[in-house]
Amino acid sequence: MNKILIANADSVMRLLYQEELTLEGYGVITAGDCEGLMETIAQHSPDLIILYIKMGAVNVLNTLQEIRNASYDMPVILSTGYQPSTTIQNILQLIEKSHEIWLPELD
Repeated sequence: MNKILIANADSVMRLLYQEELTLEGYGVITAGDCEGLMETIAQHSPDLIILYIKMGAVNVLNTLQEIRNASYDMPVILSTGYQPSTTIQNILQLIEKSHEIWLPELD
């Protein structure tokens, strides 16, 4: 069974993801913040991480870099409530510049 780690400060969104993904047959692990997230990843070895881009005062980009440093091949989906595609493009450019992470071009 594939395991998915959902890291989202919003408990309602965590529960929604958890219920939907469990119904689809995935094992789901949840985290409400980035504190201890690396330990959770090491303990559960998820196949995918869904990481909400805004997790309180924590810089999620630093957390993403920690994940990349520990396991570069770990697939991570950045989840956001931002709507306009230009805002998402700006976020991706910020990630690329501040952490030197390769990102595919968006069409």
